[in-house]
Amino acid sequence: MFNLAQVKYANDTFWYYTSAGLLLPLTFAAMHKLLRPLNYEKYPSESDFPLTKADMVLRAYTITGMFSYILDLCLRYASGTLVDQGCSVGFTMHHVVALVIMGVTLTIKYLPAAVAMPWSMHAYLITFPQVTLLNYVYLAMVAAAIYQIYQNPFKYMPKYRNLQVIWLLLPTLVVLWFFDCSNHLI
Repeated sequence: MFNLAQVKYANDTFWYYTSAGLLLPLTFAAMHKLLRPLNYEKYPSESDFPLTKADMVLRAYTITGMFSYILDLCLRYASGTLVDQGCSVGFTMHHVVALVIMGVTLTIKYLPAAVAMPWSMHAYLITFPQVTLLNYVYLAMVAAAIYQIYQNPFKYMPKYRNLQVIWLLLPTLVVLWFFDCSNHLI
């Protein structure tokens, strides 16, 4: 059989190096979306939005994140640490909610800047866990994403309306903050 602690370490290492490796591409993708937003009026419907290179970078991070989060949840369940303490509860909640959000984002071709920014910042949280200030920047970006998804034109577009579940990240972040949980993986 295999050792759960070794598999968890391998998964955490994979997620750390994926985040570090995609740090610059994610930053450039988010900045591109921020500085050159899509002209939504140009397209008759949301299904006509283009799938950009920036979206492909975000999808790569999303898909690897989904893999890592699912494996992490399975390992936590198998080892009995899914909800055994405050930080475990917080990370379990965060991973479950994030999986729902990531699943929704994979149904959308074009992710707006406000959604791309937290994705990018998340890579910074994983790569530089000792920089506490990044947690607050991440929280601000999640709040901006929530705000943008409830604004025009997104609030009237069915697939983007599904992204309104992004607000569910806030309670998970409060739990992680309350228990002073660390972003350190390895």
